[in-house]
Amino acid sequence: MRIGQKMIFDASQYRLGNLTTNLATLNEQITTGKKLNSLSDDPVGLTQVMNLRSTISSLDQLDRNISMGNAWLNAGETALSTISDQLTEAKTLALQMSNDTMTADQREDAAKTVNSLLIQMITLSNSKVNGQYVFSGTKTDTQPFVTDDKTHPTEVNYAGNHIGFSIKAEQETLVSVGHDGESVFWDDEILIDESNNMIDFIEYRNGVATEELTAVIPDGDYTVETLTVAIQNAMNTVSAASGNRVNYAVDYDSETGRVTIQDDGSVANTHVELLWATGTNSDYSVAPIIGFDLTEDVRDGIVSDNTVTGPVTITGGTNDTFQYIETVDGVAQTVMATLSAGTYTTAAELQILADDMETAMRAASPNGIDYNVSYNSDTQRFTIEEGGGTELEQVQILWSDASQLATDLGFDPLEDSLASPTGNHEVKWGMFDTMIELKEAMETNDRIGIGRAMHKLESHLKHMVQEISEIGSKKNRLTIRENIISETRATFIGRTTELEDTDIVDAITQLQSMDMAYQAALSSTAKIMQLSLVNYM
Repeated sequence: MRIGQKMIFDASQYRLGNLTTNLATLNEQITTGKKLNSLSDDPVGLTQVMNLRSTISSLDQLDRNISMGNAWLNAGETALSTISDQLTEAKTLALQMSNDTMTADQREDAAKTVNSLLIQMITLSNSKVNGQYVFSGTKTDTQPFVTDDKTHPTEVNYAGNHIGFSIKAEQETLVSVGHDGESVFWDDEILIDESNNMIDFIEYRNGVATEELTAVIPDGDYTVETLTVAIQNAMNTVSAASGNRVNYAVDYDSETGRVTIQDDGSVANTHVELLWATGTNSDYSVAPIIGFDLTEDVRDGIVSDNTVTGPVTITGGTNDTFQYIETVDGVAQTVMATLSAGTYTTAAELQILADDMETAMRAASPNGIDYNVSYNSDTQRFTIEEGGGTELEQVQILWSDASQLATDLGFDPLEDSLASPTGNHEVKWGMFDTMIELKEAMETNDRIGIGRAMHKLESHLKHMVQEISEIGSKKNRLTIRENIISETRATFIGRTTELEDTDIVDAITQLQSMDMAYQAALSSTAKIMQLSLVNYM
């Protein structure tokens, strides 16, 4: 095959062009420091680099999240550690003030210290990070804890929500670094011991009261649910030992937050009266723990004070009406019921009067309460019971507004009758409440109250240690995740560098070698291109 001059020229030009292109590419890589300067350089490599850059960007965001999370956790840990110290100081002070040798003036001075500690605790519970509240759940722009009085608080309420503020520490994982303030500053468990484990009560069988009975709850840490079971078991045990064998139903309504104590209705003509105010062991009662006030005894049925043998005459406009107060969901409503006129003489007729009273109360009830009114022919007494389950928190018969009817039915006309087996307050075991309780006990020189509050502080301290420990666990988790991110980022950056960056030494070596080849090619081509037919003549 004959090779013409033009073919030699074209081949030489093509090879020189390739060498020139390669020299230009190497020169650009050395100048920019990048091997990938355009998609055509390495489409597959450039795609890998873009994916790696996206992953590194995500890791950087996670790293920023973790830094923010650590700031939140540190703020929470600092606040709770300080509050824990203040609880310890309050407990130590309570221990001193519970001593018999302390005077009323000393306790009053100590109350000022407790008030100061309480204010500091409230301030710490409203801690912020970058203008956002740490203990307000996800409502980070809302102050979580508000008081009725900034200088002498008697009530502290939570205004946040119950979802902890979270950060994204992994692609598919959230870590809560903020706090539901209510779960932090109100305990799930309470310590029951000799300071708060007593229940004094009287059982009524057929209108006859037993002697005072006392149930003792075993010592230990309890949730509301387990405490209601313990109370029920303790009361059943004591009732069985007394011979009455009344079965009790102790329930906790999670919606209203209230506890109800009453007999379960399985033993006829039976009622219970809880001696919160007058019991022998009232100072050591469980009542305040489960939302009852210690200021009054409560009975699950109102039994007439005196016997009624008849005749009882109901006359319109004289003694046919009476008022009572129903309390449901914390709302009290005054109701008036009207009886039918007539004369009731025999036991059977007096039961008809009881039925009429029951019908009148049910019809007048704005809450649809299913009252039960009965007349016991053996004891000759009327009984009014709360019906309709545990919906009714309290019923109070206003006999003072119908004194003649009260007398006719055997009740004291000068005294209202109250039945309230359900707690007065929502069951909450909060350290702020305990501090307020401790302050008030010191102000009133109530040594036993001081001791009761001191034992509650032990539960709060235990709970606070758990909360601080949980924060520590989260910080460790974030630290581990931060280290993993750092190592992963380093690996990805190294791979990106490997794909994208120019190895300057190798590139220069290649450039020098290619330049020599280029120069040689130029020289060789110049010589070849100078040949003609004349050279062969």
